Amino acid sequence: MGANTGNRESYLLQCIDLLNLHAGTVTGMSSIYESEPWGFDDPVWFLNQAIALETRLTPQALLECTQHIEQTLGRTRTKTGYQARTIDIDILLYGDCVIKTPDLVIPHPRMTERMFVLQPMAELAPDVEHPVLKRTMKVLREQCEDRKIVRKQDSKKARKQKSKVVRITSNSVLLIILFAFLFSCRGRSYNTQQPEENINITEQQKTEVLLRVNRQLVEEESKEIESFAERKGWQMQTTGTGLRYMIYERGRGAKAVTGKVVTLAYTVSLLDSTVCYSSEQLGLKKFRLGHNDEERGLDEGVLLMRVGDKARMIMPPHLAYGLTGDGDCIPFRAIILYDVELIYVE
Repeated sequence: MGANTGNRESYLLQCIDLLNLHAGTVTGMSSIYESEPWGFDDPVWFLNQAIALETRLTPQALLECTQHIEQTLGRTRTKTGYQARTIDIDILLYGDCVIKTPDLVIPHPRMTERMFVLQPMAELAPDVEHPVLKRTMKVLREQCEDRKIVRKQDSKKARKQKSKVVRITSNSVLLIILFAFLFSCRGRSYNTQQPEENINITEQQKTEVLLRVNRQLVEEESKEIESFAERKGWQMQTTGTGLRYMIYERGRGAKAVTGKVVTLAYTVSLLDSTVCYSSEQLGLKKFRLGHNDEERGLDEGVLLMRVGDKARMIMPPHLAYGLTGDGDCIPFRAIILYDVELIYVE
């Protein structure tokens, strides 16, 4: 994905959400990189990011889907060459496919010329091979002669974002947001004399697939949380939304109530014990209950507490930072653990 107008980072996050909704399941993301405009001059640089996506869409259907997402986010295509844009989604790879049609060429014909493509690709999928050149993304990056500046974006909170390198299989698609897509082609080649099969999918079928995928993701997250709690020996309760919590030390103060301002001492960590944020580093957390849109699970958990209580809460992504993470320490689709002490209610 690439964006250089408006709120660039917001466009990238919206694009990821729309891909999850309409194209498949995002399974990996590179760090966000900032790069000089390529092919034209503009004072505003691009933000670029590589994405891994699992999809059942055919290459042509995937192209149409990404173009629709671009239009939804305000992209207007013209015939005047390279120019500024809200979002740009390029299909770089589709598994080991070699595709050549009037509308779509994969591998992307200019991907090896562009460092802003190869840098995030080499981070996300360093060992994936170009199906024609038979060289890995890491090697192609090292051999690229493009000298335009490409730099990893600094975190807003002065932290380095942990990029997630995933193992890309033939069942995945790579995008670069600039997107690269990987998907299994089983060795097929597409050309203008071999048109792609046209598969008509109704809106009801799309909805059914999305619901099925979502249920599967929720089930997998639930199993991961249950396994983690069992290993820790924690006896946790589960709310209707999927929040797991346990109050391991009881206080005697006022109960938390919607609309009240609460003050917390806290530690936020991932299930692999990585500490992301804490009140020791950033100070006590203070917010009004019912107005914490960023972490709905925290609101829900604190409402079960009273002053002096200490609690652990395990939040699946939909109750924490969603599919995209926070762009800093929290990665995409992260399950997070809150260790909380309720200090004040006012």
